[in-house]
Amino acid sequence: MYLKYLPKLTHFSHEVMMHGTMLAALDHNKNANRQQAVYQDGQAKGELRYKVAWSKVHKGFRARPVLEKKNYSYMRKMIGAALSLAEKGNKAEVTRRDRTHIMATEDRPPREEVILKRQQLSRFH
Repeated sequence: MYLKYLPKLTHFSHEVMMHGTMLAALDHNKNANRQQAVYQDGQAKGELRYKVAWSKVHKGFRARPVLEKKNYSYMRKMIGAALSLAEKGNKAEVTRRDRTHIMATEDRPPREEVILKRQQLSRFH
């Protein structure tokens, strides 16, 4: 479930990882208690659905219940709210981190000066 929202092949910032984790948790919580699906038509109409597959562990065929399809109706409300915030340009709810502690406190000197200083500090000269 987690990889649906945050694939491993893509790099994400910490903030995006937090929000992706929240989406995965919402998806899981909303769809955790699904009922077993039933056949809608045909001779088996109304019977519970199962998937029969070979099990390497048990060395035989096993029947696993098929669940109802997931419901994503809650996503429409979330996307609608996000789009309305984007249209309004409401950035008050978006928190920005203070990054002044990682910025240089002085202007960058010329490149040649930095290189010359590095060469003069060598202990092998």
